[in-house]
Amino acid sequence: MMATVAVAASSFGQGSLQFVTGSNTVRKETAVGNTALVNVGTGAANGLFELLWAPQGTTDLNLFNAVPGTLISPSPTAGRLSGGVRTIPAGAGFAGVAPGAVVSVVIRGWTGGAASYAATETGYNQGLVARGYSPIFTVDTGDPTTTPAGTAGTLPGGAGITLTYVVPEPTSMALAGLGAASLLIFRRRK
Repeated sequence: MMATVAVAASSFGQGSLQFVTGSNTVRKETAVGNTALVNVGTGAANGLFELLWAPQGTTDLNLFNAVPGTLISPSPTAGRLSGGVRTIPAGAGFAGVAPGAVVSVVIRGWTGGAASYAATETGYNQGLVARGYSPIFTVDTGDPTTTPAGTAGTLPGGAGITLTYVVPEPTSMALAGLGAASLLIFRRRK
């Protein structure tokens, strides 16, 4: 699989990223625990994806920030994201990027129609929602003070994003079973 999140052409300048993946790189399991992967279909009903960034070397996914305006659905074909050019705010550290900064980038996605990744927690823990992260990539956002301005590299290929379901813990399943049995017992007594 080949994912391409390319840094935009020089006319876009500092902090601009092209939010595009190659074909057949956005995939998901078809059911809980099923390792057969399929391309995520087009449209928001099939999943939402966002581009996240953090200073170079960041490995804790909780520290990554969403690039403004990157919440998109698969398009124009199944298994592909085409989100156009997005810009990381100017700044330093976790607030933004400086001219010529190299940043860490990751794609995050989920199914189930929720407006945010955080809103999928309950459905994910019940095995109803698929979600996941791409590997972390390093991207040169370009330096607008160089000639030509903003010349930047592209994200290394070779990886995509796979959305998977979680299999509920056995203890959760056991508690659910005990609760159902208790309801049946109390119902019979009445």
